[in-house]
Amino acid sequence: MTKEKYDRAMAHESREIAKRFKMYKSGKQWLFAASMFLAIAGGGALSAHADTVSADAESQPEDVAVNSNAPTNGNSLVLSKNDESVNSNTASSSNNSEAVAQSTSSSSNIASSVNSNDSSAKPTEANSTEANNLATISTSSTETGSVNVKYQTADGTDIIPSTTVSGTVGDRYSTNPAIIKNYHLVSSPSNKNGTFTSTNADVIYIYTPDTQYAYVSYVDDNTDVELNNVMLSGVGGTTSSYLTNEEIEKWRTQGYEVVSQDYPSGGVTFDINDAVNQLFTVHFKHALKTVTPDQPGTPGTPIDPSNPTGPKWPDGSDKNSLDKLINETVKYVYADGSKSPSYATDSIEFTRTATIDEVTSEITYADWMAKNNDTSFDKKVTPVVDGYYADKAQVNQIDGLTADSKDVNETVTYNKLGSLVPTPSDPNDPSWPKTPSVTYPNDPTDPTQPGKVTVPDVPGYTPQDGNGNPLKPGDTITPANPGTDTPIKYVANDENATVTFIDDTTGKTLTDGTKNLTGKFGTTDSYTTAGDITNYEKQGYELVSDGYPAGGVVYNQDGTVQSFEVHLKHATKTVTPEQPGTPGTPIDPSNPTGPKWPNGSDKDSLDKKVNETVNYVYADGSKTPTSVNDSVEFTRTATVDEVTGAVTYTDWSAKDNDTSFDKKVTPVVDGYYADKAQVNQIDGLTADSKDVNEIITYNKLGSLVPTPSDPNDPSWPKIPSVTYPNDPMDPTQPGKVTVPNVPGYTPQDGNGNPLKPGDTITPANPGTNTPIKYVVNDENATVKFIDDTTGKTLTDGTKNLAGKFGTTDSYTTAGDIANYEKQGYELVSDGYPAGGVVYNQDGTVQSFEVHLKHATKTVTPDQPGTPGTPIDPSNPTGPKWPVGTDKKSVDIIITETVTYEFEDGTTASNTVVDQVEYTRTAIVDEVTGEVTYTDWVAKDGDTTFDAKISPIINGYIADHASIDAVSGITIDSKDLAYKVIYSKVSVPNNPGTPTDNGTDNNVVNQNNNTGDSHKVVNTLLDTATNKGASVLPDTGMQSASELSVIGALISSLGIFGYYLSGKKHK
Repeated sequence: MTKEKYDRAMAHESREIAKRFKMYKSGKQWLFAASMFLAIAGGGALSAHADTVSADAESQPEDVAVNSNAPTNGNSLVLSKNDESVNSNTASSSNNSEAVAQSTSSSSNIASSVNSNDSSAKPTEANSTEANNLATISTSSTETGSVNVKYQTADGTDIIPSTTVSGTVGDRYSTNPAIIKNYHLVSSPSNKNGTFTSTNADVIYIYTPDTQYAYVSYVDDNTDVELNNVMLSGVGGTTSSYLTNEEIEKWRTQGYEVVSQDYPSGGVTFDINDAVNQLFTVHFKHALKTVTPDQPGTPGTPIDPSNPTGPKWPDGSDKNSLDKLINETVKYVYADGSKSPSYATDSIEFTRTATIDEVTSEITYADWMAKNNDTSFDKKVTPVVDGYYADKAQVNQIDGLTADSKDVNETVTYNKLGSLVPTPSDPNDPSWPKTPSVTYPNDPTDPTQPGKVTVPDVPGYTPQDGNGNPLKPGDTITPANPGTDTPIKYVANDENATVTFIDDTTGKTLTDGTKNLTGKFGTTDSYTTAGDITNYEKQGYELVSDGYPAGGVVYNQDGTVQSFEVHLKHATKTVTPEQPGTPGTPIDPSNPTGPKWPNGSDKDSLDKKVNETVNYVYADGSKTPTSVNDSVEFTRTATVDEVTGAVTYTDWSAKDNDTSFDKKVTPVVDGYYADKAQVNQIDGLTADSKDVNEIITYNKLGSLVPTPSDPNDPSWPKIPSVTYPNDPMDPTQPGKVTVPNVPGYTPQDGNGNPLKPGDTITPANPGTNTPIKYVVNDENATVKFIDDTTGKTLTDGTKNLAGKFGTTDSYTTAGDIANYEKQGYELVSDGYPAGGVVYNQDGTVQSFEVHLKHATKTVTPDQPGTPGTPIDPSNPTGPKWPVGTDKKSVDIIITETVTYEFEDGTTASNTVVDQVEYTRTAIVDEVTGEVTYTDWVAKDGDTTFDAKISPIINGYIADHASIDAVSGITIDSKDLAYKVIYSKVSVPNNPGTPTDNGTDNNVVNQNNNTGDSHKVVNTLLDTATNKGASVLPDTGMQSASELSVIGALISSLGIFGYYLSGKKHK
């Protein structure tokens, strides 16, 4: 339950208790009666019961008390008068003193039970609304209390040393503020006057420093004018939050820049000198901005783009105000508009800079300066334009230009040059080529004049001047006018051509083999060579080349007899062994009357082979005979002249130039040897050589035969015989045979001499077997027992074993392992074969490892050990539980016990026990007995004794309202024990008091345990029975008349008691 919920619950309980003290009368009217208890106590208190009592204790009158001895449905509540009217000195007798003390104790208990934050073992001031109406009555006490008086600022800093006021607990105290220079009081504490207790809170007076002033001035150094000022105020010793940044930024955006300032960057700290104000100055000057033609301003726009509302660029800061060009333009135009105008430009640039005052916008200019000190326009020579002449040769130079000079403009006009125009003498001449006019060339030295024009050559035509006089191509003419054309006429020429048919085989021109042709220049002859060529091909000729144009000769070579040749040769046909001829048949089947194949052109006349055969046979007939064949082929070709029928042969040629039967090396056949090593090579074969035949015979190779020295050896493996290897260099002989390795055995030769596996033997005869004997070897093995916990081999932990190769050792590890397990070890792994080591690794000492580790046993609070007894009961001589494994070593319980007793020592309520339990586990090494612990862990993470609310017992008052919670319990914490004593509240023997109904000693147990074995659950009293009940609390009276009688009796006794009190006082 949270503190907030607990406070609300206890406040509610207090109101319910107050309700249970109401007394009702007929019609639910208030019954006021004097309290007999007050009369007995000296008239110092009045008892009152209301027909309706507010659930809020604030509605209770300050001087009203409820008798703690009145029957209350199982609850008690005592209210006292304030300490001015009731205290320990007002009691005039021991009885009265006792009554006041009990009231005080009761009040203290109720106040304590309302405030869950107060110690139950000490008298404290209650903080709840209900408890504030209960003033503590001072009792006779010698206990001393003290109050510490502090003088601080609001942040808790002491201004002057604190003072202490001491007195007897219960006595009144009062304090006063101090007068402190440069400070004044702002807050007095509510507890500046009060009553001494054993735990008074500090009395704290709060002061604040006096107000100080600082003056900040902002000055324009250019005009020596104060732009602004700020007066700051604050408490001495504090730092003003005011900074100059914002004000400086404001003026910066208006064109100023800071020169200096002496105001602190973190804000001014006010001094405590009331006589003098602090003074600070921020100096500004006008910011200046210089503009150049490369970086001009833009009038009307912000000088600083990031400050759009700040100073603007003034007129006269733009590029045009800083950069001026004086221009000269020469425009070259074409009179016919055929080309766009072009320009020759020149310019002189003058520049200056300007400085702007950002505050006043005033501009100061520097003088104009000519760029590169250039103040002249150079002479502009008119360029020569191909095909055009100009009206001006140049534009002259201009000197002495200034920034005030005007621009200069000139125009040069170009017109087209005339042309020399060729035309045919016959306007209808179809051969006249489209000869373009020749535009007059330019005079390279004068753009206003043409150069000399050359008369063009038109092939096949002769030029004439305007008078009909012939001209030569290449002659030149100087035009009279640069813009006027000059015509020139051309006359066509006569031309000739010849065609000659030539036999390339004989080198002679064929009979009737020349054709003569003629025609006008530019015309095409209708003659073609196709018919003549076809006629010659039928006679056995074939075309080599035809130099005559396929479409006829064109007379386009002026003055030249064009000569053409058609070359033919005797067609020949070459026959080969693959494509021979058939004598007497047409060479060309499509020309049956043409040339025929002659004798000597068939296949037999062109191809011949010589053969060699080597046969390989096996003497035992185990394999099919094979053969190797070789052949040499001779071929030639024949060429047939189709015109004359002559046949020409080439020489016989060995194919691939091979005229030999190669040496035939007898192949090595695995497991066989041959009777011949090779068949020798035969050279110098010709087309007239005879065929050759040879035979090679193979027999089987012998073997190396391994046998045991003891024919009855059961371990001898089935070792196959080793056939002699072939000698790779000689197929007629065996190679060296290797002595085979038989694991576990040593080989011997026929004389009993030991051999090594891998030794080689050369057999005496390739076909005879060679026997070899083998003797069995001795073998060894080791077994090591290793402690994995220490990494070492155990004492006497190595076993050396021996036996013949192929046998199995009878030794097993089971017995040794069992022995080590009895000593506290446990098996990790056993690398030794379960059936015993087999000696099957020749020459190798087989090594085996048995790994053991220290067995461990974990003990817990639920399963602890018993030191000195066997860990394994079935192994009484084995490892014992060491000290530190018992339950107390792994389980600690810290206990809080609260007992409730009456003053006579009898039990008032059930004892409440709370426990915090810590546990851990322990791991025991069974070999060494070493114990390793885990950290202590609080069960369920609980390290707190919860608060214990003392139960309410009818008619009794407890000396402790509760036992505070205790947190942070550790394994080193001690057990706690508390005793709560209940004292009976004295009750006057008034007539009419109801008899005991047997419920006075009933105790409502507020500490019901639910589930958790050691947690105490705080529960509140059930007050539901008082809500709207018609039965009066615990009196058993239901009659309004009975209540009226009781009221009258109580009133009479009250008046009598008051009278006696007054008389005694007098």
